[in-house]
Amino acid sequence: MGLLDVFDKEKRRKNAIARNIRKLQQKYGQSDIRSRAVVALRDDGSEEAIYGLLQRYKVSVDPSITDQEEKQWVREVVADFGTQAIGPISKFVHREAEVMWPLRILADIRGTGEAVELACETLRKAASEYQRDHTKKVTLLKHLVALEASRPEVVETVELLLEDMDGDTVIAAVEALARLDEKGESRNKVLEVLKERGRENIRLKLEIFRVLVETGWSVKGFRPTVEELLEEPFYLTGDGIMKQREG
Repeated sequence: MGLLDVFDKEKRRKNAIARNIRKLQQKYGQSDIRSRAVVALRDDGSEEAIYGLLQRYKVSVDPSITDQEEKQWVREVVADFGTQAIGPISKFVHREAEVMWPLRILADIRGTGEAVELACETLRKAASEYQRDHTKKVTLLKHLVALEASRPEVVETVELLLEDMDGDTVIAAVEALARLDEKGESRNKVLEVLKERGRENIRLKLEIFRVLVETGWSVKGFRPTVEELLEEPFYLTGDGIMKQREG
């Protein structure tokens, strides 16, 4: 086989991958067409094809049960590649917004610890960059909560998102800290957020109040600020613990 023949063969292979990725993402296409695309990409077996399989997570199809079944199948197919799939998964998680399924696959292959590490790495990068769409950061925060990743380095990563310009991201970070920060080491930073942004963002203020009730964190050092922002049904005890009246 000559050099030109090798070049043409590789070009045909890459064109086939691109064609099957398009089929895989046909939201209104037939399920059997997407299924054949999965098989073709699986049989190719290259990292490019594995990355292409992950593109299935960028679309949702009807009915939802079919969508979930197909995504689960892709999960199993990619996981079967083992360590060969780690590079494409990492690349996809860094580049794309739909990260939940790829992180699950990484956990299947290497355990939850490595999935947590990749999620934190991606969050740290996102925290340092301007992003118009904040959905990915919120999704990553929820994933860390789902994995119960209550390690000090995870808490430190989540704390970075308390400084985010997007209110929904900050709320998600506060919610995550309430579940992941078992020692309450982020208490001061959460209360600083309340002090700085609680007047302008009512949703954020109320979420921090709910977190204070849930965690039992004291408002020591911030009581004047909290009392100024306080509203029913929340109140403070004499020793600075937030409570919520029933009814």
